[in-house]
Amino acid sequence: MRIMPTKEPVTLSDRACDPSAQGWYKTFTPTTWRPLAPLVAFMVIFYALVRSLLFLAGLPFCWIPYGELQIAGTILVVCVILGPLGLLGLRIVRDMTLQICGGIPPALKHRVADLPSLMRDTFMLAFIYLLVLIPYVNLKPAIPLLNPIEYDTLFESFESALFGGVLPTQWLMAHSSTWMLACWDGIYNLLSLFMFVSLTIALYFDGIRGGARLVLAYSIGLFLDVFFTLLFPTFGPLFVHPEWFGDLANLPSGELSQFLALTVHQYAQAPGHVYACAGISAMPSYHVYGWICGFLYWRHLPRKIFLAGLVLTMLNWLSTIVLGWHYALDGLAGILLALAVSWLVARIIPQQHETITEQW
Repeated sequence: MRIMPTKEPVTLSDRACDPSAQGWYKTFTPTTWRPLAPLVAFMVIFYALVRSLLFLAGLPFCWIPYGELQIAGTILVVCVILGPLGLLGLRIVRDMTLQICGGIPPALKHRVADLPSLMRDTFMLAFIYLLVLIPYVNLKPAIPLLNPIEYDTLFESFESALFGGVLPTQWLMAHSSTWMLACWDGIYNLLSLFMFVSLTIALYFDGIRGGARLVLAYSIGLFLDVFFTLLFPTFGPLFVHPEWFGDLANLPSGELSQFLALTVHQYAQAPGHVYACAGISAMPSYHVYGWICGFLYWRHLPRKIFLAGLVLTMLNWLSTIVLGWHYALDGLAGILLALAVSWLVARIIPQQHETITEQW
């Protein structure tokens, strides 16, 4: 789709009538690199803070955590290949529907023309996010050494009072069958896929500014999560009451919880063994935070897909409670933080006049 330098959005019909249109994604020009400046600046500040804190505490900093390359490869494949191709597939289906209804959709070559640019920009933003993860995973397992106080008892007392003397996690676990737990576990593990598909959606509809805003929101969330945990450490019901979660032993969540407990123990015994997936924290829920930040960009999608995403978002929040990763209040804090940070980054990286309005 051609991007018109006016305040009016470019519509599908405008582009369909314009044979000179060369694609549907705005590629880089010298000025469009500017939205990356706040993201890169935040990455440097985050790195400096974590590196300084660990240095003062006499703890090491690891540039390539164990398993980082494997996780990075998985994320980049999802971002660079599955996200753009999936979105392109949705547009092709919509074009076919438009043609059946008598409309004139853009030629397929126009749809495919800028696909490499979208893949390239998605790769770049995902790579920056992976760099932001490095200071995060270095600090998170060190938190029990920096602040050994635990606030789980306080959180449980407050949440129990809100729900009539029973923790929601305890009640939900007692009323969940094995197959239900497997379903909850599957929903919980959709986070990475959902976050980076949402990044593709942000890039498609809002260009590099939308992608930079979303990755900046993801990155700020990592900062808030790890530093709030440093001040008020909490572990969550899964680690405080492991006897409640025997049915998770053979599920990915059960295996992951055992791995995280092991990594924290290893780090306490010999600081320096840092894993790409390390550390334990409950408040606030980054799982819910990241999901909400990504879901805000689903407003561009057809109403039915948006509503399906809304249902999936609520199920994701519930999955964190059922599986014991978080208290209910952790998810609520994640939602409020996601809304506040998304509002903030929209002002740090404002929307330009050139917009893309697709008539789905």
